[in-house]
Amino acid sequence: MRRAAGSREGGEPERGADWNGKRRSAQVSADELLTAQQAADYQGLTIKAVYQQRWLGTGPMSHKRNGRIMFRRSDIDAYLGRQRVRTLRGEGVPTT
Repeated sequence: MRRAAGSREGGEPERGADWNGKRRSAQVSADELLTAQQAADYQGLTIKAVYQQRWLGTGPMSHKRNGRIMFRRSDIDAYLGRQRVRTLRGEGVPTT
């Protein structure tokens, strides 16, 4: 039996696909709220790493909404920018 495009066994859509089998758009607004899983995917981390960063207080700002941990995309971008500046090395980088 053939499966529909974008679906797995059991009838669930593949990650990144909606129930019609179409790929979801990767475009999100700067202040869109992301779930912990979406934040992990956006940063290239596991969800476990995102939860650990939150628990340690070392990751991007987050808050709970209806019992779910949520992140603003702009907060993740700001966090990643700070991480980049903090770890810059090489020629042309000012030393302090």
